[in-house]
Amino acid sequence: MKLSLKLQDELVVVTGANGGIGKALCKEYLALGAVVCAFDLADENLTEELKEYKNRLFFYKVDVSLESSINEALSNILEKFKKPPFIWINNAGIARVDHFENISSTEFDKILDVNIKGVIYGTRAALGVMKSPERGHIANVSSVNGAVATPFMSAYVASKHAVDGFTRSIQIEKSFKHSAVKIHLVSPGFARTKIMPQEGEFTLPKAFDFMVADPHAVAVEIISGISSGKDEIRPTLHAKLIIEAARLMPRLNKIGSRLLVAKNWKEIIGFNPIKPRK
Repeated sequence: MKLSLKLQDELVVVTGANGGIGKALCKEYLALGAVVCAFDLADENLTEELKEYKNRLFFYKVDVSLESSINEALSNILEKFKKPPFIWINNAGIARVDHFENISSTEFDKILDVNIKGVIYGTRAALGVMKSPERGHIANVSSVNGAVATPFMSAYVASKHAVDGFTRSIQIEKSFKHSAVKIHLVSPGFARTKIMPQEGEFTLPKAFDFMVADPHAVAVEIISGISSGKDEIRPTLHAKLIIEAARLMPRLNKIGSRLLVAKNWKEIIGFNPIKPRK
């Protein structure tokens, strides 16, 4: 899909800008002429990789789990550009893929703080400035895991279910007010990002490689969905299929989960318990 939008000098905020999808969103929006404010804990190689856009890419060190950190960055943006963001994408997210018993309460809480509070604080900040005139888009990046339970990702799944519910609630509130600010729920499927384990017990079987999308393809679908005003954006065909299958045939979720983690046919059919891969 090729984008042909005109966003010349519009302000776009992307949180989690150093992640696979976040970085791709930054690049695609810059290519469309937007001014991008990239939020993350560290610059890493973001500005270097996108140095051709150095006059329109601005990095802000932000911890999205802290409302004060988001608000400080937003204040700096308003002071610098004298206008609010037109598009705000709450993309930051982290995960721990492991058995629930192996995840400490501290780790679990951190995932909830980043994935849920980051979305809530970002949404509140964006809504607070998209006024006079009221305009703009807020996109909350959830996951297929916001609709589908997945084993060994309990904290991530819990956080994404919360993002789904929160976002849909705000969508209804805004629809009651006939608000000109559009709220989008984004639910990507598998993408080549840091969240996906590259090796070990929970690596996606190679037979399912065809389902893993390139982050730039996901970013293009997100941008297109925002531009089209879609309430729900499900980048990639497999994301659409997974969510619809879970809705129509809930029992398939358990079967599908077995296919992802089982090592042989006995584990697939449930004859043997699923054990960690060696």
